[in-house]
Amino acid sequence: MRKTLRAATDTGPQNVQDERTDGGARSGHGIHTHRNTRRHHPERAWDALRDWGALHQRLAAGFVTDTTIDGGDRIVTFGDGSVVRERLVALDESARRLSWSIVGGPYEHHNGSAQVFAESDGRTRFVWIADVLPDALADRTTAMMELGTSAIRRTLEGDRVRGG
Repeated sequence: MRKTLRAATDTGPQNVQDERTDGGARSGHGIHTHRNTRRHHPERAWDALRDWGALHQRLAAGFVTDTTIDGGDRIVTFGDGSVVRERLVALDESARRLSWSIVGGPYEHHNGSAQVFAESDGRTRFVWIADVLPDALADRTTAMMELGTSAIRRTLEGDRVRGG
């Protein structure tokens, strides 16, 4: 079975309570997390997401502590000390979507994507999805994605405060 995990961050003019719903993926499991914060321009969020080598500085500061480019891959070091190699699969400017895969472990299969949406009410929605195998890594991956979405929200809000 494959687990699909989703985490979404909505940034908009009002604050609302975090919402977590368990949805149905192919295996009958999945996580969808929404976080709403203040207004942030989708162009800025996309610019930070698409900057493949600056994940630790521009998108997920603190959650990711270092990013090193090695050929087309990036070596990502997380705040807990874990390190993964991510391979860029696609970068779609018009859809504001980036997809990647973690290669060389700890997963048998990992496919991740993140996408930035401009909402009609002025908010920006950031959606992060990961398909992972084995199922035994889904809970840890979900916890990491929740920490990651919080860091993304803080980093993008800090960018807005700094005028970036």
